[in-house]
Amino acid sequence: MLGLSGNQEMKLLIEADKPGSLINNYVTQLSCMLSRKATNLVSLQARHTKFHHHLKEILCHKRAAIHEAMEQQTISITKAGITTIMNSRTSVLAATNPPSGHYDDLKTAQDNIDLQTTILSRFDLIFIVKDINMFSQDKMVENLYIFFLLLELKLLLKTLNMESAELDLDVDGIIWTALDEQEKIGPVNQWNVAFIPQFYYLPSLLLKQQIPVIIFLC
Repeated sequence: MLGLSGNQEMKLLIEADKPGSLINNYVTQLSCMLSRKATNLVSLQARHTKFHHHLKEILCHKRAAIHEAMEQQTISITKAGITTIMNSRTSVLAATNPPSGHYDDLKTAQDNIDLQTTILSRFDLIFIVKDINMFSQDKMVENLYIFFLLLELKLLLKTLNMESAELDLDVDGIIWTALDEQEKIGPVNQWNVAFIPQFYYLPSLLLKQQIPVIIFLC
């Protein structure tokens, strides 16, 4: 979700998933290109969902500073008994993720964004970008991942079988057993066995549907 507030200068507000994240470093390098008069870069660090309540307590003071900067165009600073007010004429570009990890269509936009109305009301534009669930495409990607996992395991087990004369392994049986226990894909049936060969023709199928193809070289 993105929000823009048009003023004289540019200021970025990034809510990342962990301190020192790559997105913060990347945006910091680009900040000087976004506005000639950019004077500040505010970065709020967020952690995983399990720290959500603790995070709210940490960010309460930072949110108060954001209110003043976006409403009054000033920032009040108190340090060593000295209080001063600095001008902060900024524009804000912000991004955040839903607290549950994905956008819930059964909830309102306010619940999914999970930010105070006092902050949201100061944004001129709010864009909600959702990852639409496409079962057929997600299933194809899942099956493609399983195929390459099978191929990697099979090559590894064949290599072990060639290096050790005493090692006599049922390669296919071990692969399916491992997937059954670890990946929880269920027992092997005729559909599973018949489905594997079609991956040899999957690149051409993906090209016809204009889906990017990733080629792994072993």
